[in-house]
Amino acid sequence: MAIQKTRGEMEDMRAIRTGFGIFLASLSVMLVTLVAARYLTAGSTVGPYSQWLGAITTLFMLISGFAARSARTAIVRGNNQAMQSRLGLGFWFGVLTVAAVLLQWILLNNQGVPVTLPAAEVYYVLTGIWMLLAVVSGFVLYASKARGRRIGGYTVDNHWDVDAATYFWTWTAMGWIVLYIVLYFI
Repeated sequence: MAIQKTRGEMEDMRAIRTGFGIFLASLSVMLVTLVAARYLTAGSTVGPYSQWLGAITTLFMLISGFAARSARTAIVRGNNQAMQSRLGLGFWFGVLTVAAVLLQWILLNNQGVPVTLPAAEVYYVLTGIWMLLAVVSGFVLYASKARGRRIGGYTVDNHWDVDAATYFWTWTAMGWIVLYIVLYFI
């Protein structure tokens, strides 16, 4: 039996969603500022990064982002089990993505690329800030999955945790795709 939400509860949820949207928009401003700084410091130079590793990293992030979004779709349709497995898939592909970026850092270091090289310096800053956001949003994704197990599952009417986690993770995935294009192609 579905529990009807009161008008006040619906207004509260609308305010929470709006606030979360503003939070994600503010993160976008930071990303745009960092991308602009990339062009001011490194120009249009593509750094000495591994194109293949960048492509693999992006593939991992795409799989992770699609898995997270499909987890939200699953819970909206009332399929708690599919939501749990897709959140887990999204989380673990996110871990692989962060590991691939760290591997790129290690490879740059082993190739003797100086940190002061403008393209490398910008790469470390942009990917470092992205990794911080990925760790935080990955934690939120994992916490949402764990909370769902602990409370016995989300319902079609009560799944804001999953919404917030998947929105944040989707933003993180889109942020990586922007960085991939900016760092590896332009």
